[in-house]
Amino acid sequence: MKFLIIKDPHSMLGFRSNYRKSGWENDMINKHKFIINYAKENHIKYILSTGDNLDNQKQWSFKQYLSNKKLFKMYRDNDLVFASIAGNHDMLEGRIDIKDSVFENLVQENFIYYITENPLIFSEFMGSDKIKVLGKDYQYINDKKSKQKFIDSIEIQDKDLINILIMHQNITPKEERVSDFTYKELVNIGKEKNINIFICGHYHIGFNTTTIDGITIINPWNLWRVVRDYEVQMDNHKPEMVELLITGEDEVIYKHIEIPHKDYLNAFDPKLLDIFKETKIDTFNFFKAFKSDDDLLQGEEKTDIEILEIMKNTIKEKFNTSDEEILEAFKEIESKLF
Repeated sequence: MKFLIIKDPHSMLGFRSNYRKSGWENDMINKHKFIINYAKENHIKYILSTGDNLDNQKQWSFKQYLSNKKLFKMYRDNDLVFASIAGNHDMLEGRIDIKDSVFENLVQENFIYYITENPLIFSEFMGSDKIKVLGKDYQYINDKKSKQKFIDSIEIQDKDLINILIMHQNITPKEERVSDFTYKELVNIGKEKNINIFICGHYHIGFNTTTIDGITIINPWNLWRVVRDYEVQMDNHKPEMVELLITGEDEVIYKHIEIPHKDYLNAFDPKLLDIFKETKIDTFNFFKAFKSDDDLLQGEEKTDIEILEIMKNTIKEKFNTSDEEILEAFKEIESKLF
């Protein structure tokens, strides 16, 4: 039995991308076409996603919904099953479930198979052993009590099955500041709950697949890169997928496959990133650049948009940006004023 595993697609077609160069939407679509073609060529029907299939948690237009719906429709049109749990970005902001979300609509329209509610069970696999794929949606864990509550919510599985659990939590080999679980904790859960394979989402950094005490942990690089991440800027983040094969002898075989993508400088615009860093992170230092601008000193007599127009020349000089780059940056700034 074969599966293809992808981590956190973060689809955001139709939305503005602050730091990416033009053409990023086609780049996103092409990644999914690569996944689909690989699955078909290698006779893989089931695509397993770790959640965060969508990026935006609010303010969807119908046009944006249709654009992203077409992306997931590609899988169904190619006779593939896109199966997933829900990540935090799949839920409306502030919610703890998928109610009223775009993700719920895609589930209801059969574009996404919702593993959390309906585990995948292959009862006639290789004529003997059975495989079960189950999932746990994202849950906020901030102390020992909430962690234990999460663990307790995982049901003990039939030990005669090969059980695969997909989780959307921060999971790292060793303790990290943002870790929900370490690999050692995951192995202990696996032994207690009869979980043979863990598939991990949410944490952007990827790790090699490993097997510890007979329990396999799959935790790849995620599909969608975040420009602010150090690993992305260093070009260490290579979007990938994992082909998982379970043989009739219960052998677990896996292969990490890099997904074609642009390098950092061809995908992202560092100048725009610098501007947004100044305006969003160090506001005081940013505005010190205008202290000698006489027009700006009369700011209380001007509208916000007029003030921004005055600031443009100073920003262009400070960051050595083009008119197009400064326009993109100000589109985002102006949108925050309404």
